[in-house]
Amino acid sequence: CKEGMQVLVKARRGLVERGNRECINAVSSCLNHSERYVRGAAVEALPMVCVRGDRDTLGSLVAMLNSCHEAAREEIKDAIASLAIRGDHETVQRLSNLMQRADAVEGARIAACATLPRVCERGHAVAVEALIANMTGPNTDSIRAASASAVSELASKGDRKAVAAALSGLRSTDWNLRLSSVMVLGSVCERGDRVAAAASLASTADADARVRSGAVWVLGAVASKGDGASVAKML
Repeated sequence: CKEGMQVLVKARRGLVERGNRECINAVSSCLNHSERYVRGAAVEALPMVCVRGDRDTLGSLVAMLNSCHEAAREEIKDAIASLAIRGDHETVQRLSNLMQRADAVEGARIAACATLPRVCERGHAVAVEALIANMTGPNTDSIRAASASAVSELASKGDRKAVAAALSGLRSTDWNLRLSSVMVLGSVCERGDRVAAAASLASTADADARVRSGAVWVLGAVASKGDGASVAKML
């Protein structure tokens, strides 16, 4: 990684040719360094030495999410977001594949979920389909909750598959999954959606205060204007 830091210094001086594979690999290796400031410097250096959208580098970074130490994932996510061209199919597919891999480290799968909204637009079919599958599949509650959070950011308005997945998540014993699921309803459902209004109203009585708070916000977003009945039931 010492070599990577030397490349950073040279890049700031305009002495590194962008696209040089040796320099890219040297800087990328610093993303797994134990010191946070070194990892941060590597995130800063990568766009200086790497052409935006470089699929070889992006592929290596996605793979690194599963092999790095836990603390390094934040910087690797930042590096992917800084280099990826929004909507690039190959990067989205790689992240989706990692997110769904049962043999991958849980932290890597959660990181892949969190990175998807940073590299594609709302309504991206491949990403949303994979995330919904993750929400409803045989995964840990933490992975399901991370998937739900990403669905909130990426699913299109009125996506009934996302709504169905959220309704399923509301039945979980995990408060974080229930909160993430009710927020999906607020993001995806239109005002006046009776299914979302009923589910969020029910969640205002959740055992966890964080879920109750989120449900109140969602109810305000999806209940029809002037729907005094919903408010009255909360009192």
